[in-house]
Amino acid sequence: RMTPSHVQALLAHRGEAVSACAHVFVVGGEAFGAGLARSLQAAFPHARIYNHYGPTETVVGCCWYDVSAALETLSGPTLALGRPMANTQLYVMDAGGRLQPPGVAGELWIGGAGVAKGYVNQAALTAEKFVPDPFDPARRVYRSGDRVRWRADGQLEFLGRLDGQVKLRGYRIELGEIAAVMESVPGVREAAVVVRGASEAARLLAYAVGAPGEDAATLQARVVSTLQQRLPAYMQPTACMLLAALPLTANGKLDRRALPEPEQATGAGEAP
Repeated sequence: RMTPSHVQALLAHRGEAVSACAHVFVVGGEAFGAGLARSLQAAFPHARIYNHYGPTETVVGCCWYDVSAALETLSGPTLALGRPMANTQLYVMDAGGRLQPPGVAGELWIGGAGVAKGYVNQAALTAEKFVPDPFDPARRVYRSGDRVRWRADGQLEFLGRLDGQVKLRGYRIELGEIAAVMESVPGVREAAVVVRGASEAARLLAYAVGAPGEDAATLQARVVSTLQQRLPAYMQPTACMLLAALPLTANGKLDRRALPEPEQATGAGEAP
């Protein structure tokens, strides 16, 4: 099992002999992009690729999606989370704890055999995140904090983190939506968006990693132009920076705190 960030590193350093072997890739821990999935499948044509979702609080795995089987028909920037694994219940709930119908977004509540007992020595947080199952009060579910919805084909779709939604100057913004637009730009391997500062001083900062051989200035201009064309003015980053690589934690996930300020980033540039 590996994160999408690990996949990026693998693609940059793979060998021809390794690529010719059959593999099974189970990818999780972060949102898995369709573009990265296609690159992985092209590099390892005999491999089977699965998107595997599940927080630590549900013993990691609670649903899965067969990426290789759906590769020909993928649409949109990110992959589906898929269907629940055995002994798992997935509920899409609104803020009032009401079940949402297919197509309507809500928070993912996870139930089943894999739900943890709670957090050690954190009773208040345990009570907040582990709540009674609305359809079986004798059992508990975990409130994941992830925004999802059921698609028409019965697959669960990831829409971002509830805490990834920010309110900036009166507008509600989904940071993952901005990053997804950036990753749709040809030549961009991965992207991230954060908010720095508070109140009127708050600003959106965008970071992108280019594919090998891409001219930094040209790619940066292409990213800024795409953002201006596809997103409203209030979602435009204050600065769009190119990095050699996104900083990672020891677990291979994006380390948002380590992302540099604009003046520290190589190839940084202010968005018009």
